Amino acid sequence: MNEDHLELLREVHNEVYKIAQERIGHDDPTKVLVVSGVLMKIAIQLYTVVLDDDSIVELLDRISEDVPRIRETMEKSLGERVIH
Repeated sequence: MNEDHLELLREVHNEVYKIAQERIGHDDPTKVLVVSGVLMKIAIQLYTVVLDDDSIVELLDRISEDVPRIRETMEKSLGERVIH
């Protein structure tokens, strides 16, 4: 990934994360699920523009392998949270 793409990645990440945090607020698991679901839907919709279905499924499989690492990063960042 070249430097321009890395900069775009950082900018989009920060902008989207800021919007998500504004919508979620504090300690509302339903809002977390709603916002997360919308973001996943948008991501998959965008993938359909440039990838075939098999490639999207393969990508999602690879992402699922990263869930433990992502959870660890989030727990370090936010502290452990339990959603009931």
